[in-house]
Amino acid sequence: MLTLNYTDRIYPDPTEQAELLQWIETWRGVYNDALRELQDWMASGKCSADRCWLEKESGGMGVLETWGLPC
Repeated sequence: MLTLNYTDRIYPDPTEQAELLQWIETWRGVYNDALRELQDWMASGKCSADRCWLEKESGGMGVLETWGLPC
């Protein structure tokens, strides 16, 4: 099997560079805020283990499925 990989490049002009930089800075801030909020929540002790288990009855068949989900 032959797999082809393509690489695209962009060559923005100075105006587009400034706009791209603004977008990157905005998304970096959003990511960092979400990461900080997650770390604060984990450190708050609300999650005693690294995973919680949720049991769900599937389809009325009486079979329990166990899902490992974050607290």
